[in-house]
Amino acid sequence: LLMNLYSYEEKVQNNTLAECEPTQGEVEDMYVLWLLENNTDTTYEEIYNALWMVESSRSLDPKDGDNGNAIGHYQIWETYWKDAVEFSDLEGTYQDCRTKEYAEAVIAEYMKRYCNEAWETGDWQTVSRIHNGGPRGATKKNTEKYWLKVQQQL
Repeated sequence: LLMNLYSYEEKVQNNTLAECEPTQGEVEDMYVLWLLENNTDTTYEEIYNALWMVESSRSLDPKDGDNGNAIGHYQIWETYWKDAVEFSDLEGTYQDCRTKEYAEAVIAEYMKRYCNEAWETGDWQTVSRIHNGGPRGATKKNTEKYWLKVQQQL
C-alpha cells in the first residue's frame, strides 16, 4: 500500500509518469490512506471514549491531573473551560467539568470555537491535538504522540 503511494509520488517528482496520472491501484491506495488518517466513520461517542481512555484510563472517579490544574474524565484545565463557555450558551461552573456529560459539552464548544470544520467533519487528529495542546495544538510537534495514543483507542 505505502510502496504504491510512494512509487506514484516518486514518478510525479521525477516526471516519469505520463501526464502524472495515477493507476487505479494507486488511487485506491491513496483513498485507503486518506480514510485511515481521517477516521471519518468515527462517531463523537467514540472520540470521547478515546480521549477519556487517554486522559484518565476511563476512570469513573478520575484524580485531578497536571498538579491539580486538570479535572474530570477529560482532564480539562480552567482556561480551556473558560474558552469553551465564553462564546457559547453553555452554563455551569468549572467544577462541573468533573461530570462526564458536562465535560463533553465543554469539549464540543471548545472544538466549535477553535476547529469547527475538523469537529464537524470528524478530523479526529486535529480535534485530539487541539484538546491536548490548545487552540494551536494541531500544529505543535509535542501533540503528535498524544494523537497516536488517541488513534490507538479509535
